[in-house]
Amino acid sequence: MTRSINHETLSEMTDSIGTSSVARIIKVFLDELDSQIVDICSHLAADQLDQVENLAHSLKSTTATFGATDLNMIAEKLEQAARNENRNTLVPLVESLRQCAQETKPLFTSYTE
Repeated sequence: MTRSINHETLSEMTDSIGTSSVARIIKVFLDELDSQIVDICSHLAADQLDQVENLAHSLKSTTATFGATDLNMIAEKLEQAARNENRNTLVPLVESLRQCAQETKPLFTSYTE
């Protein structure tokens, strides 16, 4: 699947805070993305769905801020599934989130160099 990011969102951010600031905060976002997914997996394994919901909500907000549209969509679905205690869809959604993160990261290269 081809992943995308919202370049308009990033352009507006760049206009607002500058190129170097955008590069720094995107690097932080990308560095923390994997650990956020690991945390979601840990809470899912412990059947702590309220924590999964909270982490997915936070990730949903962050991905929207950075225009990571596909990640945002999956995080939103994950948040809803955790809220509804829909355990059958949580594991596939986390795997989709993990895969999407790996496919999305390279799309931010032009903003972090």
